[in-house]
Amino acid sequence: MAIPWALWHLPTFFLDSGYRGTLSPLVLPGFVLGIFAGSIVLTWIYEGAGSSVLLAALWHTAFNLGSASQAGEGAIAVVVTGFVIASAFPIARRWQRTERPAPPRLAATEPALGRRRPS
Repeated sequence: MAIPWALWHLPTFFLDSGYRGTLSPLVLPGFVLGIFAGSIVLTWIYEGAGSSVLLAALWHTAFNLGSASQAGEGAIAVVVTGFVIASAFPIARRWQRTERPAPPRLAATEPALGRRRPS
């Protein structure tokens, strides 16, 4: 899911004055890692809030204020993004450990060929 999100957000480097001029081979890997981590955290918020798009959108807005606006330039953006990246690891690890229910097995509706159905 991170690759489509990274492609979706890539135009911000050309449209947003805060991002313009920061696109470089050094920034791009951090950008993609941040997008990947953000997708994990946003999904966790969305699922934990009972599928609330509003709470996920509010978190995304707060994140953008701290990392992608003039209010969050420089070290603040690095700290905010680093926090999201650091938060994604325990969330992903917890999901990995969570037992998921086994898929339902289909019950046989027809008897096997050559067998009689019990009466």
